[in-house]
Amino acid sequence: MTATTRLLFTCLMATAMAAAKGGEEGSARHPYAIVQPMSDHSKLEVQEEGLAVLRGIKGSVCPVAVIGPYRSGKSFTLNQLMGVGCDEGFGVGHTRLTQTKGVWLWGEPVPVQLPNGETTNLLFIDTEGFESTGKADVYDDRIFALSALLSQVLVYNLPETIRESDLEKLSFAVELSKAFFLPEDPVGSGAAHGSSAGSSGTADDAAGSTAGGDGGVRGGATGGDAGAGSGEVLPIQPGHMVWLIQRDFLQGKSLGQTLTDALQLVPNPHADPGIAQLNRIRESLHLIAANSTAVGLPQPHLDRTRLCELGDEAFEPAYIAKREQLKALVLGLARPKVVQGKPLDGPALADLITRVVEGLNDRDIPTAGSLVEYFNRELVGACRDDYIRRVEAIQLPVEEGRLQQVHAGARAAAAAKFERERFGSEVSGLRAALDTAIAREHSARQTANTYASSSVCERAEMGCEEVLDREARQHLPSSGRFKAQFEKCSARFRHECVGPALPHNQERLDKAWAREAARFDRDYNDRLLSGLVMVSLVSILAFRFVVRVQLAETAGWIAFIFLQVYPRTFMGEASMYDKGWWLLLVRVWEAVVFNPLMDLERVGLPLAVVAALGTLTRRWWRPRLAACWRRRKLRGSTAHKQRAATGLDRDLDV
Repeated sequence: MTATTRLLFTCLMATAMAAAKGGEEGSARHPYAIVQPMSDHSKLEVQEEGLAVLRGIKGSVCPVAVIGPYRSGKSFTLNQLMGVGCDEGFGVGHTRLTQTKGVWLWGEPVPVQLPNGETTNLLFIDTEGFESTGKADVYDDRIFALSALLSQVLVYNLPETIRESDLEKLSFAVELSKAFFLPEDPVGSGAAHGSSAGSSGTADDAAGSTAGGDGGVRGGATGGDAGAGSGEVLPIQPGHMVWLIQRDFLQGKSLGQTLTDALQLVPNPHADPGIAQLNRIRESLHLIAANSTAVGLPQPHLDRTRLCELGDEAFEPAYIAKREQLKALVLGLARPKVVQGKPLDGPALADLITRVVEGLNDRDIPTAGSLVEYFNRELVGACRDDYIRRVEAIQLPVEEGRLQQVHAGARAAAAAKFERERFGSEVSGLRAALDTAIAREHSARQTANTYASSSVCERAEMGCEEVLDREARQHLPSSGRFKAQFEKCSARFRHECVGPALPHNQERLDKAWAREAARFDRDYNDRLLSGLVMVSLVSILAFRFVVRVQLAETAGWIAFIFLQVYPRTFMGEASMYDKGWWLLLVRVWEAVVFNPLMDLERVGLPLAVVAALGTLTRRWWRPRLAACWRRRKLRGSTAHKQRAATGLDRDLDV
């Protein structure tokens, strides 16, 4: 490879790498669809590609959404704010058909430094224009409500002036989302509103002075300060709304005064229903009125179809000046989007969009309560899960009182969580639903506790019945041992058996004890008598054939005959077992068989084996040992005599 070829190859590789790098850096510099219409053009559908872009954004976000009628210049205005051309930015059309479908996100966030020194990401969002043909009205309402809920700065793009229809459409979106904006306490709500209205002119005045005012800026509290006067954190804090009037050429009142007049209540001295409806619309916009700013943009060029082809050098200087003022205003209003008192980042905003779209699609005709109900329904589920976690923290079975105590504590915690995190004030139905869900879970927990208690008590009861049955068959019957074993088992039963099944199983165990004790007492004396008869027979055989003791054998015969004849001499209800000597015999038997020192039922067999071995030793091995000892002694005496004789003979020889 020649030097020229190597140089050419190196240049080509560098060019390719630069192109690849530039492609990666510019991959985000185009719009992404985050919400698109369904086929019927009445409901919304989230787009995972756009949500993935959102989830990749780190740090807090400040969504800036533009809404308004179709063909009002929304997309062109957004491109102007971003400083990109029509071929790179949001699509701009010049036909009578709407260009933008659904909701689109500019993929490259713009970092903005806040007054506190922190940085937030400005996100530009374009929306489909409403009032175009071929769409259901509810579709526009859903787009409008979604934009109002997800944006921190909402730009209401209107041609030429503010109309009553614009207020009506905005009123519906606010009604749909106002339960997210309002504090939970109606009294606190009024305080918050008054505080918000009273603080008008703080942040926006600064933005207006930056932008240069023509009297068309109406101050309002920043989204981050909404409700600050009441000391409450709103569920979703309302952002700023910029009323952007395109082609602002009308003379007379300033835009600020026009906006103020448009949002003022209309006098209705005769209680006219139509005017009452207009005032209801204005009453629903009090949050918007507290955070509103009016800005006008003159027409940039007479030939509106060529705006994308023309540059700033062809635009009207007044338009350029106002555009820069609008940019400064948007940057001045930039604050992180706050939900539940926490600023949202990209993933959290994607989740919010998903939930809002699901809530908006939940009903065929969305109402102000449908979306709130969707969020609160999820909260009800979360509170129910929190209740379940708390009651499942204790191991079953437990006493009913303990279960009720845990239920009361978990129910109070779930209710407190619901009251703390709920949206809106009309939640009596959801509160009742939470109570019903908790009651259902409590009933299920009670059933589980009953089942667990029954299982444990049944097992403990069966163990005690086995003890009773085993003790009833003991080889050496003892009423003391029988009662002691049952009391020990009964104590173990009371320790193991807890919960609602305890009374039932305790009653069954008591009945089993009464039954087995009666049977044991009935057989006890008969078994003792049979045992004495058996002992007398064994003594007869032992003292006749094993150890010949005539007196003991005679005593065995006398005892055998007595035990066979005497019990039969009693007639009627009289019994030998009631005699004092028998009762004394029973007490002696009990003292011998079962006492604190030993239990013959357990040690009797070893003692019998030892006694048998002792008897065999005495009868067979002792004589043999004695004979062996005598032989050894005899051999020792003979040897001694021999040694003595040998010594005598030696003396004689000497």
